[in-house]
Amino acid sequence: MHGAGLKPLCIFELYESELFKIPDKSINVYPDSDVHPHTAKHLQQNNYKMEHKRKSDLLIHVIACLGLLFTACSQEVKVNVTDDSTNLPLSGASVSIDGSLQGVTAEQGSLTFAVKKEKIGKSSLSVDAPGYKTHSQVLNNAQINVSLTKIDEIVQLNGIVFDQATNLPIAGARVTLTSGQSINTSADGQFSLSIKKSQIGSTYLQIIAENYEPLNVALNTNDLRIGLTKMDVKIDISITVKAAETGAIIRNASVFYNGATYHVDNKGTVVFQIFTSQLGQAKATAGADNYSTETLIIQNKVNTIHLHLFPDEETVSLKSITQRCPSRKHGDGDFDGNGPLIDASVKLIVSDNGRKIEALTRLKLTENESDWTTADSEWRDIVFEAPEGKRIQHIMTATESKVYETDTNGHAVNVWQPGGAAKEIRVMGDTKGDDVGVECGKGSYISIRFNTARILYER
Repeated sequence: MHGAGLKPLCIFELYESELFKIPDKSINVYPDSDVHPHTAKHLQQNNYKMEHKRKSDLLIHVIACLGLLFTACSQEVKVNVTDDSTNLPLSGASVSIDGSLQGVTAEQGSLTFAVKKEKIGKSSLSVDAPGYKTHSQVLNNAQINVSLTKIDEIVQLNGIVFDQATNLPIAGARVTLTSGQSINTSADGQFSLSIKKSQIGSTYLQIIAENYEPLNVALNTNDLRIGLTKMDVKIDISITVKAAETGAIIRNASVFYNGATYHVDNKGTVVFQIFTSQLGQAKATAGADNYSTETLIIQNKVNTIHLHLFPDEETVSLKSITQRCPSRKHGDGDFDGNGPLIDASVKLIVSDNGRKIEALTRLKLTENESDWTTADSEWRDIVFEAPEGKRIQHIMTATESKVYETDTNGHAVNVWQPGGAAKEIRVMGDTKGDDVGVECGKGSYISIRFNTARILYER
């Protein structure tokens, strides 16, 4: 088979020859033959059948030989495919030789197929599966083990960093991956990083925040809650004492903490030290003359305590207003039994300098028919003056009273208002003669008696 001029074993050719020619079935009967024609025909048919069987048997042997020749020319190849991260068999992987698909791996992750022997060591083997990187190599063996690597998906890593003791978020904490990628937490303690999915379970996070113990955390999920423990070191704490009502600094205040008394400086502030572990738990108390005592839980390095001013109150009597007469605005000045309609009001205010209480009074009288005589006037009267050295901050009781009435009988109208600023409002509307535009005391007027007022003085 290996001699000169011989064809390779795997190339088999059949040429037209007498080997596969079937003899002609026609029968020649010669006249001078001693054989009976029927006998001659029978012999000839038998001869044909024997020749046909011989050729058929030869053909079967040739086909068998061709099968042996093909087997001698080919090579069976088995490819085993696994996941490189789990080492488990990978089914459904496509196997190709020189770009020609040979099949896909079964449940056991393997595929067996035949190739020409001449391709071993020369052809290219390619294996790919959905979600995995394609693997390529030279077809160099009858059994090949292939491990496919998953395509590295990018996922979002989200987390929050908080104080382990208070459960409050920590802003500005530095979160760093083993790879060096880092970010600071937001005001609500949250952070977000883009990472490779393969990093989950195989990398670490380092978290560093001021006044907290550093922490390394295994990255085993893409949604993290990370609690930090405070370092127990001493830090400076400042407390400023101010008035709650005005926001002004109280310079004679004192702050009491842990058995010690600290007097504020000219800025109303004291400074002392506590341990960081005491933040959110330590309490300081402040007080001052004429102010309330208030206690503060120290949450931060810089703090403010607001003290409330003790009230300096007094109940005072207000001077009455006697016969304020309105001016005529329209008509002949005589209501002549036609009402009038009374619209009266009084309001108490504190003067600009805080030394007085003033009453703003208004009276409007309107005839309800005829020539519609109208009177309308306003007055400003001092009804209280504060003692020397004191300023009125606020009137704590009612400051207004109003009257809407109609004079129907020609007599004074008395309105009692025990819950208002005025105790009694007395209005004369219609008299026996002219009512407005006449000498005060002879016509229409308003008089007011006040309830006592409770006032708050400034300190």
